[in-house]
Amino acid sequence: MDGNKDEALRCRRLADNYLKDGNKERAFKFLHKAQKLYPSKEVEDLIESLSKNGMSTGAKHETRDENLRHRTANGSATHSAPEEKNYTPEQAEAVKNYANKGKAASTGRVFMQRRHNHGRRHRPQQFHEEEENEPPLLHSLLQFMPILLLVGLSLMSSFMLQDPPYSLSRTGSYYIQRETPKRKIPFYVQEGFEDQYENKIHMIEKRVEDDYIGRLQSQCYRERQYREEVRARARFWRDQALLNRANAMPMKSCEALEKIAA
Repeated sequence: MDGNKDEALRCRRLADNYLKDGNKERAFKFLHKAQKLYPSKEVEDLIESLSKNGMSTGAKHETRDENLRHRTANGSATHSAPEEKNYTPEQAEAVKNYANKGKAASTGRVFMQRRHNHGRRHRPQQFHEEEENEPPLLHSLLQFMPILLLVGLSLMSSFMLQDPPYSLSRTGSYYIQRETPKRKIPFYVQEGFEDQYENKIHMIEKRVEDDYIGRLQSQCYRERQYREEVRARARFWRDQALLNRANAMPMKSCEALEKIAA
């Protein structure tokens, strides 16, 4: 789009020169070309004004021939008579204003482009100068910042994480055995359990029972699924001995679950 605008400005300047020379035919040509490349209300008004005040094509050629003969006959004269202008002062002023606007816009684009290129060249240099002017202590802190963040996160996680209050199996520091009062389910706690969870013991015992029953349900499901797979394999191979072993498989988790539910 900028290329079309620049070419339109060039055509407009040529039209201005032809108007000053009295060649309206060439002026019309370049005005139409400028309007086609980059439409403008000013150019459109100027074309319309010239069309209303214009001459026929034959008259234009006669005028050009007459001017040529006049220049040839008076070539030896020191000063020739001024040519008759075929445009109004308002039309000439409009062409001049349009050309000046085009020059100003073109100059502004060149200035902005040079300023942008200058900034791109000097930006890396400015960055390095700022780096060199940084205090040594600040530069060292920035280098060790990732390590400090990792240490801080580790300390925060150690404070936030706590050991669970119980374990269903005896392991490590969970060596003190207790049992729930309702279903007599055994569980293990750490030393100081009663002092630490004095007001939450009843809630913890309820969690122990729910956790224990949930584990039994999962284990019972796996026991039944494995027994059904063995039965299906025995039926496929017509293996009565394998079928008997499947039927005799112990279902400890399912049996314990039935006792609790009873």
